[in-house]
Amino acid sequence: MSPTFTFGHVLAALTLAVCLGMAVHMLLSPAKQRRVNQALQELLQGLRRRAQGAKQWRHRKQAEKSAAEEAAAVIRRAKNKPEGTWDGNVYRPKNFQERPDNKKDKGHLH
Repeated sequence: MSPTFTFGHVLAALTLAVCLGMAVHMLLSPAKQRRVNQALQELLQGLRRRAQGAKQWRHRKQAEKSAAEEAAAVIRRAKNKPEGTWDGNVYRPKNFQERPDNKKDKGHLH
């Protein structure tokens, strides 16, 4: 029969490890306690930075995916418009076609 580890066993082991760590910490000199505390704080800050970086990376990837999907949808809608012409990757709607010479827009009002 193999031993099975339950959540209670894991919790008890973690509690024992924390208690032993605190006991060893109390046996250290104040200078060594400060160094250990500083090292632990730096470790925790590093872990926080990595977690934040992973979170930002995930959000950035989601935003990139969303932008790519939106761009594909816009291109698909533009290609399905029958009232214009395509010149390479440039779409020119019929209502933007050049006007006859006598009705060219001068860019300002008279």
